[in-house]
Amino acid sequence: MDISRALRILVVEDELIIAEGLKAMLLDLGHQSIIIINSVEEAKLAIGQKRFDLAILDVNLEGNHEGIGLGMLCTSFNKPFFFLSSYSDHETIIAAKGAKPGAYVVKPFIPNEILIAIEMSMMHQDTEEASRVSESVICKLGLSQRESEILQLLMQRLTTGEIAIQLFVSPNTVKFHIKNLYIKLDATSRSELLGKVAIFAAEH
Repeated sequence: MDISRALRILVVEDELIIAEGLKAMLLDLGHQSIIIINSVEEAKLAIGQKRFDLAILDVNLEGNHEGIGLGMLCTSFNKPFFFLSSYSDHETIIAAKGAKPGAYVVKPFIPNEILIAIEMSMMHQDTEEASRVSESVICKLGLSQRESEILQLLMQRLTTGEIAIQLFVSPNTVKFHIKNLYIKLDATSRSELLGKVAIFAAEH
């Protein structure tokens, strides 16, 4: 997923001051669609609806570790997320790790820590998507050998220039094949292309 664009972010945090402060940071970072939820049940409903690109989850909702369960729910829906927590003890971190978050941010935090956590979480998601797309799945897409090679490198988040160097071709050649990939998979951007490939992989 393209982390340079504005994301739809779901924030699950039951401390109002922290939630509003985080929202202000996210707005400053260019993310305009911020949904704040402060209860576990509402969070479960929102996650199930999947109308967000990234979730930021407080580990200790309502005094317990309900946030970890919400993280596992995000994982089951293939939605990227990271945790916020006032706790950095070994037991809590090990429990949180089981949900496979993209990052773990300890309160209090600064904007740069949130920025890095967002980037790490989205990169983690891209890696997960790429790992699910096997060569056999790519073969089923009906692509040429060169298109398949370029698609695999796109799944690794390589730029046009990097792909050209790796395949010993010109950047224009890479652009030509990427354009063909857009046409064959009915996509208009790299993020849409990779998303469609991930969906195809999940269905096959």
